[in-house]
Amino acid sequence: MRRLSDCFGSVYPQLRAMAATMMRRERASHTLQPTAVVSEAFLRLASREAEETFASEAHLLAYAATTMRSVLVDHARRRMSKKRGHGSSTDTGLVELLSSNTGPGIDLLEIDDALKALEAADARAARVVEARVFAGLTIEEVAEAMDLSLSSVSRDWRFGRAFLAGQLSEDGAATDDAENAA
Repeated sequence: MRRLSDCFGSVYPQLRAMAATMMRRERASHTLQPTAVVSEAFLRLASREAEETFASEAHLLAYAATTMRSVLVDHARRRMSKKRGHGSSTDTGLVELLSSNTGPGIDLLEIDDALKALEAADARAARVVEARVFAGLTIEEVAEAMDLSLSSVSRDWRFGRAFLAGQLSEDGAATDDAENAA
């Protein structure tokens, strides 16, 4: 078991690469830089760390991916609140990773809502999707980080992608119809 302060330096290049990949999927005028995303994630991790330890670098990367996603979502929420809904934070690269059937133009906040719905349906599948998409971990690395079998991770990954594709491909009218029917 390793503490954040002991292993952060060794995984910083990977975290920076993950953040750069995330930022390439963002709109061109995005104001955050990859280094800022990693720094903010580190500060959030360090403030929650207390006695948090990580079994491996893959475990830290999976944990950091969730935190970096949170940094980006918080940034998007602040930006959207300032613009009061004008402009869209698209992340078509992420959507393409989730499913080839999902159309472009999905907002980062919509992705966050879909991930929250997935978490409510299957928390482990949501963690697998986060680790695969936001951390860029392989099936094997996720299995190691989460102490699961390869078949369990593969099954959760397939379920998570299908669930999110369904959530993200629904237009607002389909969601509104379902809510009105309830």
